[in-house]
Amino acid sequence: MKKLLALSLIGFSLILGSNSAKADWDYWGISDNGKSVNTINSQTGEGTKVFDATPYLTTQYDLFQILDAPTKDEVLLKHIKYSADPVYYLFNNETKSLEETTTPWHQSYGNTGVLDEIKRPNIISDNAGNSQIQINGKKLIEHKNDGAIHIGENSAVFKEENGREKFWAQDANGKSIPIDITNGSKLLINGRDVEQSINNVGALMLL
Repeated sequence: MKKLLALSLIGFSLILGSNSAKADWDYWGISDNGKSVNTINSQTGEGTKVFDATPYLTTQYDLFQILDAPTKDEVLLKHIKYSADPVYYLFNNETKSLEETTTPWHQSYGNTGVLDEIKRPNIISDNAGNSQIQINGKKLIEHKNDGAIHIGENSAVFKEENGREKFWAQDANGKSIPIDITNGSKLLINGRDVEQSINNVGALMLL
C-alpha cells in the first residue's frame, strides 16, 4: 500500500511537471491535398512538415492518407493511386524513413480508417513485453518485461525480487547513479533518522 501511494504521488508530480514544460508534438496530420505529412502541437496549433510525398505521386489525383499510428514515432500511410491498387507505408519520424508494408487487416473488412489527423499514442508496447506511458512523447512510466518499473526519462527504478522491493536510479544510458535526499527531506527507517543515526555512531567512535 505504501509503495502504491508513493508511486501515485511521484506519478502525479511528474504529470504536473510534464504539463508545465514546453509541450512536444502530439498529433500527426496530412496537408497540401495529401502531399505532406506533418507533426502537430495541438496546444499551439503549430505544424512541422516531416515528409514530402510529392516524389511518390505520379498523377494529379494521387494522394497520401493517414490510417493509424502504431507507435509513438511511426504513422501508417495509404498511398492512393489513380490507376492502380493502393500502396501502404510506414513512416518513421525518428529515422525519417519510409518503408512499404503489407495491407492492414482492417482494409479487408470495409473499415478504411482514413483520417486527416491522428493523435500520437500515449501507451506504447513492444514485442519484448515492455510497455510505457508517455506524455507528449516523453516517457512517464515504463514497465519492463523483467518486472522493473521505471519512472521518468532518467529513471527511478522499482523492482520486487526474492521477496524484497529494490530501488535504484539510472541515467539516460542505464548507468546507476547516486540518489540524493535533499531539499530538507530526511531518510527514515522505521521512523528513525538515518543521517542522525550515522552522526551518533561517529560521535561514539570519537569517545
